Amino acid sequence: HQFKLVYDRYSTGRFDLGSSMIGAPYPNPFNSNLFVPLNISNHRNAEVTMEVMDLNGKVLAKKSWKNELKSGYQLLSLEPNGTDTSLSSGVYFYHLTIRENDNTVDKMGRIIKN
Repeated sequence: HQFKLVYDRYSTGRFDLGSSMIGAPYPNPFNSNLFVPLNISNHRNAEVTMEVMDLNGKVLAKKSWKNELKSGYQLLSLEPNGTDTSLSSGVYFYHLTIRENDNTVDKMGRIIKN
């Protein structure tokens, strides 16, 4: 698939703050893979959704995780030439959401594919 969970837990202390957080995608601009760090405070009721959109807002790729999640630091990977959708060179928007019980953490931004 185009998106995958690279590690299910990695303890660096950078994001292990007891709350859900979404880090900045890197490297950006990217050529092969784009990584997005995130922290899940409680995986039992958590769901993560990632979307990649073109400049007109059309969703080109979308993936959700629920059962694969663990509590703690995790790293998502975007493979732009995956089987679902290939991304050509250009500018795209991403939207990443973590939903846990009554809490929602959203991050939107721009990514550039070389």
